[in-house]
Amino acid sequence: MNNRRKAWLTIIGSASFILLIFISKIFITPKPDCNPDVKAKTLIIIDRTEEVATQTADLIVDRAWDFISNKVKEGEKVSVFSITEGSKKNLKPAFSMCKPRKNGNRFFENAKKVNERFKINFEEPLRLVISAPIGSENETPLAQGLIDLSLDDNSFRSSDISDVLIFSDFLENTSCFSMYKNCLDGQAAIKQFRNCRVGAVERPKFKNICIRMNIIPRTNNADITQQTLSCRAMFWNWFFGDSEGNTCVGEVDNPHIIIDYMGGG
Repeated sequence: MNNRRKAWLTIIGSASFILLIFISKIFITPKPDCNPDVKAKTLIIIDRTEEVATQTADLIVDRAWDFISNKVKEGEKVSVFSITEGSKKNLKPAFSMCKPRKNGNRFFENAKKVNERFKINFEEPLRLVISAPIGSENETPLAQGLIDLSLDDNSFRSSDISDVLIFSDFLENTSCFSMYKNCLDGQAAIKQFRNCRVGAVERPKFKNICIRMNIIPRTNNADITQQTLSCRAMFWNWFFGDSEGNTCVGEVDNPHIIIDYMGGG
């Protein structure tokens, strides 16, 4: 074999190797889970200011996964937040992840296995959030947490319709405003809350957001009266009232809010 032929064989071999690497990157390497073309976001907000029963915790996990499995787009970002008494000063996601895409190489990726692994990776940290220790201040700054989140471009705001799943008893309770003390009359409760927010954002402005209220039962209902429940409904109807667009269209009569009771409430 002459030198020229050896040189050509070397060139062909090198080119074939480079081409093989290129093809492997295209057809074998799976795409990243997050898809920058998907602008929608999903937020799951867990009220951790009081303990919940084991069956309620299981139902929260089941509902959250059912929504992600059936409603969330592939490549969409999902963020989980925990509301505690410390949320007034430092509200950050407990964890975030994107729903994996299933359009990878079928020779090397099994869509069923990808989904099973994602479910485990989502449910395990979610259960840790739900079972985290309860603080000692006994405050529920849910409204303030939602106001802060509504101003967050990274986790909340989106040019596409995004969903916010809230799991809470929705009984706001802080040193300035408490539904146990101030919720004898709905309009008076709203006025009291607004007085607490003087100089700050009084209620969030929602655009392209569908609020999904999952109302969980309390372990102790001694302080809850029918008047409190009626006042609670009026307060949150006002709080979520500054919304644009038919964001929950096709699911309920209210274009902005879906309300679902999780037993006992």
